[in-house]
Amino acid sequence: MRFLISLLLFLGLTAHAQKQPAAFYFKQGMELQKKEQFKDAIEKYKLAISINKNYIEAYVNKGICEDGLSQWINAIASYNAALKINPKLAEVYCLRAADKYELEDLDGVILDCTLALDINPELHDAYLSRGNAYYQKKEFPKAITDYNRAIDADAKDAQAYMGRGSAYYFNGNIKAGCADWQTAANLGLKDGAEMVEKHCR
Repeated sequence: MRFLISLLLFLGLTAHAQKQPAAFYFKQGMELQKKEQFKDAIEKYKLAISINKNYIEAYVNKGICEDGLSQWINAIASYNAALKINPKLAEVYCLRAADKYELEDLDGVILDCTLALDINPELHDAYLSRGNAYYQKKEFPKAITDYNRAIDADAKDAQAYMGRGSAYYFNGNIKAGCADWQTAANLGLKDGAEMVEKHCR
């Protein structure tokens, strides 16, 4: 989730609006990031930030690179810095939520996804991530509601069908659960096929 959002919204940005040499280092960081040379990219983004303390894109891409190194706490700090400058970045709340999920901070995931949806009610990844958090908390009806919204936004999202199937199944609706797992399997998700085989035969 976080890499897809970032590639769409940040890696494609040009640095022309930034004054040299901050933009120069930012561009170098992007090139390294595209090659998944995350440690080196982080250093370039740090240089850009040292020149321009309000360089939102540098903070965000730095966080994404830290995610690539499983440095969840560092990434959260980077996203915090970006959101302090502009608290209306819905996608950045989703990125931070993903790190909180890795740290098993489920309430934090729900809060960040809710903040994202307050800004952009159509944000698919926020519904999916919040649904996953509700599922882990065993709040199955709430999880199903969020998975429904995720599926409404992307009817071919196998992960959303997988999550909703599990929420249905463990909330007592075995038929609906098996149907969703089968849909996930049909969309190419191996886990869906395994759940159908294990629980629905």
